[in-house]
Amino acid sequence: MNLNERLAALRQLLYDPPGATLWLRLYRTIEAWVGQPGFDLALDYTRDHVAAHRERWVSRDPLAPCTWLRDKLKGRDTHGALVLGACGEVEWEAVLIDPNVLGAREGDPALPPVPYALHVKPVTQEVWVALMDSNPSTHLGNTRPVESINWFSAVAFCNAMSRRRGLPEQYSLRGATQKPGERGFSARVEAEPQDHPGFRLPTPQEWEFACWAHQPWEEIEPRLEDLAWFGQRANGASGPVAALSPNDWGLFDMLGNVCEWTSELSTNAPPPNTQDGIFCGSSYGFARNLVSPAFRGNYNTSGTSPALGLRLARTIPEPAGAGPVVKG
Repeated sequence: MNLNERLAALRQLLYDPPGATLWLRLYRTIEAWVGQPGFDLALDYTRDHVAAHRERWVSRDPLAPCTWLRDKLKGRDTHGALVLGACGEVEWEAVLIDPNVLGAREGDPALPPVPYALHVKPVTQEVWVALMDSNPSTHLGNTRPVESINWFSAVAFCNAMSRRRGLPEQYSLRGATQKPGERGFSARVEAEPQDHPGFRLPTPQEWEFACWAHQPWEEIEPRLEDLAWFGQRANGASGPVAALSPNDWGLFDMLGNVCEWTSELSTNAPPPNTQDGIFCGSSYGFARNLVSPAFRGNYNTSGTSPALGLRLARTIPEPAGAGPVVKG
């Protein structure tokens, strides 16, 4: 079979519920690697193993084929499907979330309007230092989430990551005072439209949709101790990122550890430097009854907290030729 025939065979295998979401992830991975050394071997290898393990992967580990293909071609850049690139020795992983394919289930929050990639982990102190050459965090540790950053520093970091990856910046920051990460850093911020390709903060809608991961609270609540860094385990401090289990879409620390800034500001708009930003999630200091995917709060955009960090997102266009939209 030629390349197109093999791609078609793989697509036929995957593109029916519940495999539609898996196919979109794998498609973006494959698309980025066409023509790269070793690609044909990796494609055949992946197709054969998907055929053998499809039901187990789809039901228990839907990222396995993507991870596997990534490992076969270590170091390639999938431009937002699974591996978003590297900064030094730090690998960036994200999950592609396409609301059009996933659809809504009873009890879900409103669907985000466009496909997007959300990083698997919150930004760690190691990653922050690699780009920003400073560490504002209170609870120090390379594998801990960066925190004690205000909203302005969070969007400045998004721009720094865009520059590192050769992407246009999502935010325009003018009249900046001090350096990102320093106490009191602020600027006049203008954001590009949500479909801009640069790195950005997720919207509250995107963040919550990904946190629920199509699971009802009745299935999440009994697993909180496996998913979330809080309570006695936390002992009043943040913990290592990805030390606990991910949610059903492969995202770590969506509950517990640190809350995370989102792109939206409060609709009650006093002067820009005192406006509140919206954060989602829960932190190491939360009581169990407050840990919830639906939790949101407001915090001064110029303020910092050792319980508040960030996670990166990017808008990802739907792959050309990915087939009909399947609700599943």
